[in-house]
This record gives sequence, structure tokens and C-alpha cells, in this order.
Amino acid sequence: MSLINLSFEEMQLFICVVNSGSITSAANHLEMPKSTLSRRIKHLEECLGARLLERTTRRLQLTETGTEFYERCEQILEQVEAARMDVIAKQDAPVGKLSIYAPSEFSQYKLQGFAAEFAQAYPGLRIEFVSGAGKPHMLEDNIDVMIHIDEPQDSSFIARKIAVATTNYYASPSYLTKHGKPQTPEELHQHACIVELTHERLPRPWLFQDKISLAKVRVKARFACDSVQLCRTLAEQGLGITMIPDFICEESLTQGKLVKLFGGQYEVAHNLYAIYPSRRFVPVKVRAFLNFLDGYLPTKI
Repeated sequence: MSLINLSFEEMQLFICVVNSGSITSAANHLEMPKSTLSRRIKHLEECLGARLLERTTRRLQLTETGTEFYERCEQILEQVEAARMDVIAKQDAPVGKLSIYAPSEFSQYKLQGFAAEFAQAYPGLRIEFVSGAGKPHMLEDNIDVMIHIDEPQDSSFIARKIAVATTNYYASPSYLTKHGKPQTPEELHQHACIVELTHERLPRPWLFQDKISLAKVRVKARFACDSVQLCRTLAEQGLGITMIPDFICEESLTQGKLVKLFGGQYEVAHNLYAIYPSRRFVPVKVRAFLNFLDGYLPTKI
């Protein structure tokens, strides 16, 4: 085995061949002669002393060794790119427009305190905060970073965990005095409940964490709102019990307007992610925002 002539370029060519499914498709994508690409892949196998690809009449198939090497190549190239971008980040200050999407309640209760400090640290940035009921498309709407609760279904983007957000059950002292305090989540169906609506105007399920897994709670929706803030306000007015994020109830708890039910025993944790398009060639402005957010947000909110 000779690793002296093994190059990062050949690793990139190998990854492109695997992702394309054939040498012909990869050569077309790379605008490289098929014979040249075949020769480079063969040279890579000779350097490693192992066969990476099985060639069939229809497509290429990774060998077991090829699969392991492919995974390692991706990791190596990502680390090299991260190191390169770290060097650039130290040399070039972030400039231009940074567009950030976040749910309205997260923007109101978390990002507004963050904005002034971040803007002062990076005066060359113009910062655009986008929120509201309609979630934009990251690429089509030119969003640099999206704040997303729970892991996104679209695996083509990069999801970086930034915090854990918890939700709990809340009611006002006046409601509990009049209607009694439930002792278990199963008793919630006996109470007037204030539920949050999803973007599709469907009631968001009420959950609680039992000893094994998450379980659903059967409730009667006296009120349904597409605003978490309105759910909180109605609960403060004694109109029912609601299940909402803890980070928007901090002031209500301090002022005695709301009471957290069950002592927080049945709280549900949601991972909070920052989503961005690709791990490769991450703009300096995005990297700066993510690093700043890591230092600003506590691990649990």
C-alpha cells in the first residue's frame, strides 16, 4: 500500500462517483473524460491496495471496504473544510445580510435580547429576522439560518442542536381554585383546555413523558389558538389549562399569574436546532451567528 500519492482530489472524485451512481454520470457532472476518471479511481484503489467498487452492467456497487472508505472520506473532507473556514473566519469579518427565520415566540422571547449584542459584535452585518405562521423555504426564500423545534424531516440540510426547549402544563390560580388541580395528565380531559393550533389548523397533540415513552393526553379543547402567546393570555385569565413552552411563561410564573402543574414532572423536552443549507462552504456570517448563539443560549430553555 502506498499512501504517498493519495490526494484529497481523488477522495472528492471517489465521493462524486459514488453519489452519481456511475462513472459516466460522474464524468459528465465533473466535465471530465470518462477514461480519465476511471484511471483516477483505479489509481486510488492501487494506492489503498483494496477494491472499492464492484462494476456491474447497470451501476457501481460499493464493496464493504469501499463503504467504510467513503464514510471516512466524507469525514476527512468535512474536517479539512471546517479547518479552512476557521482560518478564513479569523481573517475576514462577517459582512452583508444575514437572514434568520425563527418561530415568532422564540424571536420575541429569546432573539430580541440577543440581537443588540450580536449586532454590536458584527457591525458589518445587516440582520433580517423573519417569523410568523408561514414558514419560508430556506433556499427559495434565501434564508441563511432557520431555528427549528425538533429534528427537521428534510435531511438534505444540516441540523445543529443548539438547546433543549421544554413544555409544561399551566393554569391560573383562579382557575385551580374554582375547578381543582388535576393530579395526573389523565385527569386533564375533565377540564377546559386551551390548545395550540398547527399551521394546518389542527390541534397540537398534548403529550406527557411517562416512565417508558411519550404518551398522548385526551383533552376537551374549549379554546384553540394559532398563537402560543394567546394560549398563555387566556390561561392567565382563568379560562382553562394550557400546554405551552416554559420560556414564554417565566414572567407569568414570577408574577403569580400562572402555576406550573404536576411540579414539572410530566414536562416534554424538544431539541432546538439551527438549520443551514450545507456543511461545505458555510458562510462566515452563518458560522459567526451559530457560534454566538451557542454562547448566548443556555442548554435548556
